[in-house]
Amino acid sequence: IQRQMPVFTQDLPEHDVLLVADESEVFGTYVPFRTWIPRPVAGTAGLTPSAWHPASEQWGGTQIQNRFAKANGRRMVSKDMAAWTAVRILGEAATRTQGADPRKMADFIRSDDFSITAFKGQKLT
Repeated sequence: IQRQMPVFTQDLPEHDVLLVADESEVFGTYVPFRTWIPRPVAGTAGLTPSAWHPASEQWGGTQIQNRFAKANGRRMVSKDMAAWTAVRILGEAATRTQGADPRKMADFIRSDDFSITAFKGQKLT
């Protein structure tokens, strides 16, 4: 079912949100993050804002999910991704400023030169 979602949603009319009605819970779980054109998914699949979803597999998501699950015995959720991102931001700032001076790191993080990859398909700035 997971692999069929992008193909199934490929020829849908133009839309802003994809509404899922899956009361039997057969396929709804597999719709978020698997549509042909990225769109929010609402309905029984649920529309809740989050920084991460356990079904995220694109852009290296599978690798971070698997590493996290192996280390922690559970799937990664939004709080985990937020913590990972925070540490990644600080690590990148320390590396790029070649030190741990809080002011230099903060200035760099706020600069146009700062970005990180975070398994989301585009860099975070």
